[in-house]
Amino acid sequence: MESDLKNINLKKIIIFFILLNLFFIGIIIFITESILFIYE
Repeated sequence: MESDLKNINLKKIIIFFILLNLFFIGIIIFITESILFIYE
């Protein structure tokens, strides 16, 4: 029972980190696109 809870928490943490990484990548792409757009 305890190991199941740990696995569920681990999956939630992994999904959370993946979403966080995607969010940061999106922000970085958005910033670089706007910088390139400004300099053109």
